[in-house]
Amino acid sequence: MSKTKNFSFINSFLFTLLVLCLGLGGCSAKGTTKEKTSVDTTGAVVDRSYVDEDGSKHIRATLKGAEDVTKGAEDVTKTVESAASTSASVEVTSSQSEQTKSTSSIEYAKAMGAGYNLGNEFDAYNCTWLSDEMAYESAWSKAVTTKGFIHHVKELGFTSIRIPVSWHNHVDQNFTISKQWLDRVDEVVSWAYDEGLIVVLNIHHDIDRAYIYPSYDCYESSKKYLVTVWKQLAIHFAGYGDRLVFEAMNEPRLVGETYEWWVNPSDSRCKEAIDVVNKLNQDFVDCVRGVKGNEERFLMIPSYCDMYECGASGFVVPNDSAFDKLLFTFHAYLPYKFAQVNGEAYDFGAQEKKANDDAFDAIYDRFVKCGVGVVLGEFGAIDKGSDDSRLAYFEYVAKLAKQKGMAYMVWDNNSYSGDAPFGLIDRAAVIDKEKEILDVLVK
Repeated sequence: MSKTKNFSFINSFLFTLLVLCLGLGGCSAKGTTKEKTSVDTTGAVVDRSYVDEDGSKHIRATLKGAEDVTKGAEDVTKTVESAASTSASVEVTSSQSEQTKSTSSIEYAKAMGAGYNLGNEFDAYNCTWLSDEMAYESAWSKAVTTKGFIHHVKELGFTSIRIPVSWHNHVDQNFTISKQWLDRVDEVVSWAYDEGLIVVLNIHHDIDRAYIYPSYDCYESSKKYLVTVWKQLAIHFAGYGDRLVFEAMNEPRLVGETYEWWVNPSDSRCKEAIDVVNKLNQDFVDCVRGVKGNEERFLMIPSYCDMYECGASGFVVPNDSAFDKLLFTFHAYLPYKFAQVNGEAYDFGAQEKKANDDAFDAIYDRFVKCGVGVVLGEFGAIDKGSDDSRLAYFEYVAKLAKQKGMAYMVWDNNSYSGDAPFGLIDRAAVIDKEKEILDVLVK
């Protein structure tokens, strides 16, 4: 089999058109390159060559900004929208085959469809009262994941599942992962994979100065931790096919600082953090691609804190030896007071819809319109007793994501009281607590 990448006609045609109009809206290039040049989504001058492995040069484009490149924009938009609307028929296979190589990120995101987050399970961390590391699994969720529960998620109609995992409480001084913890994570991944679900595995609550932290003074140590953990995961899970996705990290941010949950684009500290996240994303891609068995695996890449605002501005698409195998991911609990603040129950009306419209429009214009698949990695609204408004929220966001050609993964932390009652399915009893919401998510 030739080493030269074999692309379908639609992908080749789309890719050529994309390069011609990348200046419009700051779209960023993708491709198999040997001349690696970072692409900033702000529309900066970029010079990039696309060279297949056989040495043949196909395209060389110089982008001078949106004001200089206008021709072909409407055709690109129509082509991408067409791919998003028709990709539901794409079959995501169980091996990294030629079909997988020709599956675009837009098509893959569409195939991921409605997703479920196994929240507060393997992502529990710093549970100092525990003496057994395996007890972390139920420390927050009060439930141990069963094969029957994963089957139930599939039976409900979800087509993907995200398994957040915090690793730092399960590594030694050399960041070597505990075998029993890794084996247990693998067991749950295998259950989901065997159900035919697309599975997302990540590094979750490891955002700390001792592990991953987006500042220049912590960059080298953060890179060491990130690469050490991901190399182990890439080796361990290399035998899984294309329905296993790796997500670099969850909500990388300046924990405990003023700009932990929001950014000021003109602030030097924010610029620094965004730059470090971009660097760590590149380190992640390079690490995973360097492990045999992961050459064509789809990878999910976050912006600073998974904020849509940072995805729309300042985000740099990593260079990748694989063609069109990167998915941008963001989180949206919008508006904040409606989705996350207890005691502030009000209707999901025009203002609340607009907050979501603005976010999705920004991400659509920045990525989907430019041919980059997008995954809404987390969204949700806590239970405040206003069932109609909560149901309207989930229905609206799911519909919006589908209209924009994005995958969408609901957050469920198995909690039904307290400060963050995001629960949808009783994980221990395997009972649907919010059947109406679950139905609108998968319909």
